[in-house]
Amino acid sequence: MPEADDPYGPTAPAMAATAQDRSAAVAIAVTLSGQLSTAVLAMIAVWGALATYIFDKRSPSGLFYVLYFGVFLIFVLSVYKGGRGVSKTCGAGFHGKWSLEVGKRCFGQQAFFALLGLVLLVISLLFIGAPKEDTTEAAIQELRKQAAETNEVIRHLTDRVGVIESKP
Repeated sequence: MPEADDPYGPTAPAMAATAQDRSAAVAIAVTLSGQLSTAVLAMIAVWGALATYIFDKRSPSGLFYVLYFGVFLIFVLSVYKGGRGVSKTCGAGFHGKWSLEVGKRCFGQQAFFALLGLVLLVISLLFIGAPKEDTTEAAIQELRKQAAETNEVIRHLTDRVGVIESKP
């Protein structure tokens, strides 16, 4: 009779995990850590592209800059913790001690820092500031004014050349 707590129904009697089972479990954990690191690195790239837009088009507050650099450092820390967990786990496995417990703390910290970085990234968007003044239209008006002045000078010089040519 299956236990009420067991969502998978009846299971085989508990057996001790073999070294091969533990090795496979460690391989899965290491793969998941690598995928999380890849996702965090992608978020760094997205954050960099977003920051380029913000620095160009907005006037961010000082708190935005603090959060901006904090998010970057937290993402880097997440990748570091994942790498540290992989290193510890593989090092133990090299010595025949395949265990998820060796790198479990580092993997947990990696996930925590990845999530924290994502949350802080979203919060930092609240402090991007007001849009910068678009100076394009003002620059166009200034160029039109300068062109009109230049045309007036050209007309004046053309008239003077005509007067000089008409003199005997």
